[in-house]
Parts: sequence; structure tokens; C-alpha cells
Amino acid sequence: MKTLIPLLVIFSGVCGSLSHGQEPPRIETQRFEWVQYTSEGGRFTAKFPGKVTVEVKPSATHTHASPPGVDADFRIAYTDRETADADLDAAFKELDRIRQATAEAQGIEPQNVINFMSGTRPSTVFNFSKEVEGTKANYRIWFLMDGKRFYQVLYGYPADQPMEEEGEFFFESFKINE
Repeated sequence: MKTLIPLLVIFSGVCGSLSHGQEPPRIETQRFEWVQYTSEGGRFTAKFPGKVTVEVKPSATHTHASPPGVDADFRIAYTDRETADADLDAAFKELDRIRQATAEAQGIEPQNVINFMSGTRPSTVFNFSKEVEGTKANYRIWFLMDGKRFYQVLYGYPADQPMEEEGEFFFESFKINE
């Protein structure tokens, strides 16, 4: 846990692979105990693999958990901005700018970038790998705009301990409440 969390905390961020067109298996009870979480004020809900911690920082509020005994992180961070983007084009340009700034700050190359609408919300998702304290780690980040609020939903894990199924379950569990 201590290895991957520092890199994920720096972020102030769905292209899953389904074989043969089948639904992914529901792994909710297979590997981790998933905890249903509703944010303060009820703005979002998600299932986390372990005890949820909330940290309020100057640039963002981070809600995260690490599965017990696993060096991984599942995180939702959000920032409330001064104004919402004027239109969809402006929102996607802002998402591109944030992704590029994140890549430059982290020294990473985003892979499998997809811009899409998550319901009515402009979104982008991408993957990257990075060496963190001698461990190769894989990450997946989903950025989305909800009016003035900017969300980052992400997970990271050691490359030798694949957790794509758990990560995608985490992504699917994330909901913005109306």
C-alpha cells in the first residue's frame, strides 16, 4: 500500500476488455469485501475494496481505499471549479488539457485514451504504467465533468498483481447522484 499511494495522491483522475462479448463476471464477493460508500452531502456513491478514508486537501477532496494486505489504491477525487464549461467542446478541451498536464507532471504517456459521454457528462479515460519505488504499477484514470465539479476516478496496482476486473467493478459502481 505504501508504494502506490503517494503517486495516486498527487493527482488532484473505459476501455475495458470483454472477451467474446460477454458480461464481465461479478467479482464483488470473490476477492475483496466491497464497502458501499456515499459521499458527504450524497453527491456520489461507489463501492470500495476496504475501509474508506476521506482526505480534504487544498486542491481536492480524496476518497480512497486499499484492499487489506494489497499494495493498490482505489480513489475518487473531486474539485469544485469556479465555473462550469460553456459547452461540450469547451469541456472536452479542458479534459484534454488536464490529461496532458497530468501526463507532463507525472512523466507518463497516456495509453488507450477515449473521450466519451458518460450519460450527459463529458468524460475521458486512459491507462498508463509507471515505476513507483522500484515497482512497475498499472493505472487507469477516468476524468469527468459534472457542471462545476471535476471528478477523477482511478485505480492503481502492481503490474504483477492484475486487478483489472476489480478496477472495472469499482468504475461501474461509481454513480453521481442527481
